[in-house]
Amino acid sequence: MTRALKIIFFLIIILLPSLLAKEQRKLAKNILILNSYNYGMPWQQTVNEAINRFFDRTNIVLEIHLEYTGLAQMHTPGFKQNLVDLYTHKYRNDIDLVIVVDVPAANFVAQYRDKLPWKAPVVFISDKQDQDKILGIKNMVGVFSDVDIKATLDVALTLHPDTENIAVICGCSPVEQLYEKAAKEVLEKYRDHYSVINLTGLSMKTVLSRVKKLPPRTIVLYLLTIVDAEGKDFIPRKILSKISQNSTAPIYGLWDSLLGGGIVGGRVSCAEFDGVQAAEIAVKILKGEKVDKNVDGGQKFLFDMRQLKRWNINEKKLPKLSEIFYREKTLWDLYRFQIITISCLVIQFLFILQYVVRGKKANRLQKACDDLEVQVDKGTTELNELNKALETRCLECVEVKKREAAQVANKAKSQFLANMNHEIRTPMNAVIGVSELLSKTQLDEQQRKYTKILLDSSKHILYIINNILHLSKIESNQLNLETEVFKVEECLCEIFHMVSPEAQKKDLKINLDIDERIDFPVRGYVKPLKQVLINLASNAIKFTEHGSIQISVQLESCDDSYARLLFSVKDTGLGICEEDRQRIFDDFYQVQHQKDYKGTGLGLSICKKLVEIMKGKLGVRSDLGRGSEFFFDIEVFRAKDIVVSYDASHSDTGNFFQKHPLKILVAEDHETNRMVLTDTFSILGYEIDVVSNGQEAVNYAMSSEYDLIFVDIHMPIMDGFEATSCIRENFAPEHCPLIAGLTAEIFDEEDYLLKNGWDDLLYKPVTIEKLRDTLQRCYHKKTRRKTITTNHKLLNSQVVDRKVIAKIDKDYLDVKTQYFLNKVPEVIGQIENGLELKDIRKKVKELKKDFKDLGLRRFTQVCNEIHGDATSENVDYFVDSLKICYYWTSEELKSYLPTTDN
Repeated sequence: MTRALKIIFFLIIILLPSLLAKEQRKLAKNILILNSYNYGMPWQQTVNEAINRFFDRTNIVLEIHLEYTGLAQMHTPGFKQNLVDLYTHKYRNDIDLVIVVDVPAANFVAQYRDKLPWKAPVVFISDKQDQDKILGIKNMVGVFSDVDIKATLDVALTLHPDTENIAVICGCSPVEQLYEKAAKEVLEKYRDHYSVINLTGLSMKTVLSRVKKLPPRTIVLYLLTIVDAEGKDFIPRKILSKISQNSTAPIYGLWDSLLGGGIVGGRVSCAEFDGVQAAEIAVKILKGEKVDKNVDGGQKFLFDMRQLKRWNINEKKLPKLSEIFYREKTLWDLYRFQIITISCLVIQFLFILQYVVRGKKANRLQKACDDLEVQVDKGTTELNELNKALETRCLECVEVKKREAAQVANKAKSQFLANMNHEIRTPMNAVIGVSELLSKTQLDEQQRKYTKILLDSSKHILYIINNILHLSKIESNQLNLETEVFKVEECLCEIFHMVSPEAQKKDLKINLDIDERIDFPVRGYVKPLKQVLINLASNAIKFTEHGSIQISVQLESCDDSYARLLFSVKDTGLGICEEDRQRIFDDFYQVQHQKDYKGTGLGLSICKKLVEIMKGKLGVRSDLGRGSEFFFDIEVFRAKDIVVSYDASHSDTGNFFQKHPLKILVAEDHETNRMVLTDTFSILGYEIDVVSNGQEAVNYAMSSEYDLIFVDIHMPIMDGFEATSCIRENFAPEHCPLIAGLTAEIFDEEDYLLKNGWDDLLYKPVTIEKLRDTLQRCYHKKTRRKTITTNHKLLNSQVVDRKVIAKIDKDYLDVKTQYFLNKVPEVIGQIENGLELKDIRKKVKELKKDFKDLGLRRFTQVCNEIHGDATSENVDYFVDSLKICYYWTSEELKSYLPTTDN
């Protein structure tokens, strides 16, 4: 018995929703919308959307049936009879109300009212030109949509006072013939003063041809083009766009749906307004209210700003209450708040920096830094709100040109942020550099405390700026990541050692839990993985006062090629309530009870975006007062082997110069930064030459032999790029000093700078560790270049086979040489940006094939060496060899070209 009851209960649960839905359909009112045109007619679609939106706001249960009759294109009696048969079979007498859209459908219902299956009331949207066929029909009421041809012509003639000719464009369907007839009646009043050019009843090919040859001082009145003389069907807005592109005269129209398709504007009929009025009448009828009065449609003066500019029309001459669409927005309109906010921040920061240079008390600088942090938080909040507003505006844009404009504006924003990045980091470099140098001097306890506060506050400000720029880089899809081979266990151990000191300060225990099955190397995005885990672990330490933190990784699934790994960071800290868990990954969001802890609210947002880039999803499990667990899974490739590279251990600063002797020149325009750099180099044992602009750097480089030159990107008189170019032009590759960029990190900066002739980069703010690594790399490059130059037999051999060159046509040689000068540097840049070894071999093979007919002896030899002998350990050697070979080959090829006088 109990089992039978369970089965009955189960069946009721399954069948009840379908029964309720069926009953609801029985109670719903059925409305049939008959459209005059095929699908895609803009005016018709606007009316349908307006009707549906109005119905959605009512409390009546409705079931809408849409029919596209095509009566505007097909209007034979046989076609209409077929429609009657179709609707009789399809709907019988199940329709409660009918809405007919435009003249053909209204005429159809009026003509076949007695033969159609339904006896429901009819609401029409029809043209006033055809009202005689509709008025007086029982149970048929609606909206008469009217066009004002005279008002449109009057405003066009006012805007073009020198007009001599009026051209009229119209198609051949019955609907269009009605508008043509109405236009002729209006134009009779203008024939005494203007010549009328009749472009009605023609093929579209003829119309497009004739609008190209319209006489001067002509305006065009566009009525409709649904069917042409050849019987071809058209969508008015689409064909209007072609007519507008070919027309030598401004075009004025009668419907708002044509705005943006090529018309200047006019006194237009509003489809949205007509649809709403028809829906209001329909709702009144469904509610049982009596409606026996027809209403007129709405009209407005509407204009297209792009067409006004095209025909040099002053918008001040437009009629009062005119509305203008498609205005262009300036960068100031879009970003005035960002510009003002960031400018204020820079001014405040420079004010604080002035106090630092003058040696004000450390507690005053601390207070100023705190104030600046508050302003940064406030500014970044406003910036985020404006970004969300911009994003919402972009999503609401329907047309492609609006979306493209938003993308251009977003790119301008990114460039602006990049420039601000450099301007903020340059003085920040001085603050952090001076603080580091000061910390290494003899200080008493209070001075050391103030210095630590200064250094920590400066690094915190830099952390905030980095987060903002990192978020902007992710949002603008400018974050370029590369996969690397690594071991998961080593990665987690490295993170353990990085976060342990902070945990020890709070007596917290950190546990690692690594799945024993993960004993193989993998290929994946190791840098963003480390960034996410470090951020999550740092947050766990920050918000945990007692207990422990556990960092774990488990193997979810695995095959010969791929592995799915689940990472988690669990703590015993404050925990997160349900409300905060819903928004914890939003930009700039901070948990309410954690606001006493310093932060920007960007860390978890960046982590979420980085995990999504790695094709994973970041989640959280937490209860208030019971700790939190953040977890995510990612997919990695299984690697068969792993090459572990060890950085040379940082030698003691005392003998670093003896192991890496270099003569160095530094070009930096900021006075405080010059002092910081001089002292930092001095700690490593270097005595450097310092100049304040690019021109001085060029002069020093020409008058003395330097191994390495550092140039800042932004300097007066001559910037870093121009200085680099001048130095390169005056030295052969094997004798040119190494040139390194001294700059703040911006979007895609590394690729951009390397393409402009820099050998390395030193990012601001400069620390001893960064400087030591950069000098080490440059010293090895110098040594490798010297070895290549010493062993290279290029200078003593014939680079190009002159016999082959003599047989080549001069024009062909010119084309191939230009191709060589463009292609080879492009390939070298791709190799330096981290191509796989197999791709490098493929590229040099293509180079050899492209230029084999030029007789490039040494170039072909170098390509063969790279293809056959290059390995991951010696590829840098061969790339430098290819650079030198390219230089001498290009010089000799240029010598064979005829000299051109400019």
